[in-house]
Amino acid sequence: MKRVIFSCLFLIATGFLQAQPGKNTVLVVLQENTGKLSFAQEIPEPFRTTLNKVVDALAENFENFKTKLQLADRYEKVIYLTDVMCTRANLLNTLITQAKLGKTVDLLVLGHGGDTQDGSIFFLLLNNGERLPESDATFKTASGIKSFKGIRSLLTDARAREGSGFNFNLRLVYMCNCKGGNTNDAWISIGAKTAVGSVNNNYMPEPQITYFFNDFVVNGKTAAQAANDSWIGSRPFYSPIPYMQQLENGMTRIDCSKMKVDGNTGLRFAASKLGVNETKTFVIKAGVSFNHTTLFMSAGEQYQFTVGGTDLWKNGSTETTANGYQPGLLDGARRQSSYNMMTLVGEIFRDMNNTSYTGTHFKIGTSRTYTAAVSGFLMCHANDVLIGYGDNTGQVSMTVKRLK
Repeated sequence: MKRVIFSCLFLIATGFLQAQPGKNTVLVVLQENTGKLSFAQEIPEPFRTTLNKVVDALAENFENFKTKLQLADRYEKVIYLTDVMCTRANLLNTLITQAKLGKTVDLLVLGHGGDTQDGSIFFLLLNNGERLPESDATFKTASGIKSFKGIRSLLTDARAREGSGFNFNLRLVYMCNCKGGNTNDAWISIGAKTAVGSVNNNYMPEPQITYFFNDFVVNGKTAAQAANDSWIGSRPFYSPIPYMQQLENGMTRIDCSKMKVDGNTGLRFAASKLGVNETKTFVIKAGVSFNHTTLFMSAGEQYQFTVGGTDLWKNGSTETTANGYQPGLLDGARRQSSYNMMTLVGEIFRDMNNTSYTGTHFKIGTSRTYTAAVSGFLMCHANDVLIGYGDNTGQVSMTVKRLK
């Protein structure tokens, strides 16, 4: 087993996503923290030093990334199973507890992994040499023959304690471990919707991890998109290194590090996907130019939008409802010229960021029935000049009901 040593990961485990409650989704960090803060020792100088500087830069900018996550409605809680807590028993207890609380769990596995010499058993490494294989298995170790319980029997063990009808609420499993992707099917067998990991040695754990969670959690990309884009974004850091271009299993070490996604490859982080006749209320602030709601609408779905008639917001000293007011001469540069000034407007974005606008917009006002023309995330704003939101105040509560 080749041990890929990663950096920045402890920052993620100790500072990642301490977000405002509201999603009913928790992040469990399972971290075996035995590695030193360096990259694979085979990488020659001066490239190793250069990469360490890159990681340091990522670490220095990580506070900005964490702040960005804290501003929105993301994970309700982060549970750290690190170092001595990084055991199968603690993972089992945590999955049971969170399921009984009705929480959805995303699992981030940070550590090392590998396989037996004959390649017949793949496993993840936990604290103090504990191995977490796909299924219960016996290993020959330096200290003798040892048996370890696996991933597939986690659900069996949970049902033995909680009853035959018990199930985990496990959604996403993301593993930075070498060869962790070979355990994808095992995670899916116990209820995970999506599993992500490299089937070969992973030489680029960072910045793939940071990029993946930024795209999946913040930008609203699917798990498959986030995994692919995080690999593409990480390549430039490693491409100049000859060692990374050498072949291993018939591919470069960069290609070895690409993550495999199994299960629901189209999984999105956003919890706001309404069923027919379901409703949700969003607060839209007049002074925010891009109010990303996290609501994902599919083309052809029909929605009813309603804003309370007493809800008011202001443009400077001018107060109005979500229907807005007749624009004046100085309002000609408002974002949607065919709508009133300060009218509540909906726009559809491919991802939850400000740069993926589909070009599709619609007037909401205080009431609107709308059939989604394209699939994407709903963003709302008061119809103002794009550079003029600084003097806007107030907010409206927008209730959305899916009709069909």
